[in-house]
Amino acid sequence: MRFEYRDWVLGIDPNNLVFVDESGLKLGMTRLYGRAKSGERLYEAVAHVIADKTYH
Repeated sequence: MRFEYRDWVLGIDPNNLVFVDESGLKLGMTRLYGRAKSGERLYEAVAHVIADKTYH
């Protein structure tokens, strides 16, 4: 079966292939936690996100 599949794949014309990228990017994925030295508190600014998602 693997050899049949391999032969089938080798017969495909690469010019007929279409790749769809559906990964996207969420801009609001800011970390909620960070690290600081033992006994110290972490203070850090985070970006304000206006757009919810972006796609390329």
